[in-house]
Amino acid sequence: MPQSLVGVDVGENFLDLALMRAGSDAVEHRRVALAGLDPDPLRILCERLSESCPDSSPAWLALIDSPRWPRDLDYSSHILALRDPVPPARILDQAVRERLRRLSNRDPVRLSMFPTPRLEYFRDCAGMPSCKPHLRSIYLQLFGGDAGVWSNAPASQSASIRGGTFTRFMLAGFLTFRAWQKLGVPTLEAYPELQFRLASGRQLPPKADKKAALAERIAIIRRLRRWLAIATEPPPDTLDQVDAEILALSAAAAIKVGRLAALEHPAEGRFLITF
Repeated sequence: MPQSLVGVDVGENFLDLALMRAGSDAVEHRRVALAGLDPDPLRILCERLSESCPDSSPAWLALIDSPRWPRDLDYSSHILALRDPVPPARILDQAVRERLRRLSNRDPVRLSMFPTPRLEYFRDCAGMPSCKPHLRSIYLQLFGGDAGVWSNAPASQSASIRGGTFTRFMLAGFLTFRAWQKLGVPTLEAYPELQFRLASGRQLPPKADKKAALAERIAIIRRLRRWLAIATEPPPDTLDQVDAEILALSAAAAIKVGRLAALEHPAEGRFLITF
């Protein structure tokens, strides 16, 4: 079992970290900037994570709020490799929904999980004039010019792309997995909303209602802290921080009762299970 846990909320401009160190009764919050990753995004992000968490080691576990890779590529391959066939939705997402259905036959847990796009989507994001420089740099380092072979269409130069740009932050997530792994830290994909729903047992206020959403999630964080005998005060004060912390707390709670597990698919990676 891991000695230390770090929950990672992935955004377009920052990584929010919630760190639970072995032997400590506190949760430490850190923020790592993503801007200015040129000319080597992977090396620079590794340096920033090392500065934020200088004692990270293979005895840690990073729980990351992002998919590992575009849906149509095989993460297990050492080169860019297409999956054949490409599933209409990730196998891991389908497995999570099926487990939820089995656990909640009488009171179904309805969970919205944003579909992981194909590589073409991220290529179009990187090709837009409005794309943030660090996201474009991440795309070019991870996928490079060779990524164009997966599509005959030119990179988008229009003001909008199919499906909008909400999920382009996943580019930062792809890099985050690579960075932690380069530092020797094992990783699991995790979904904060799922962990909050499992901890609360009921529907949560949508994040569009920021005040109510934050208050409800902080209440859940406080309950889990008490159960785990964590003394940290005050509680996190942003939605990004609570999302990072629920991942670390959920894993810690699962370890405490001996129920930490993961779903795994060779092409998609490993997904935290704390049911």
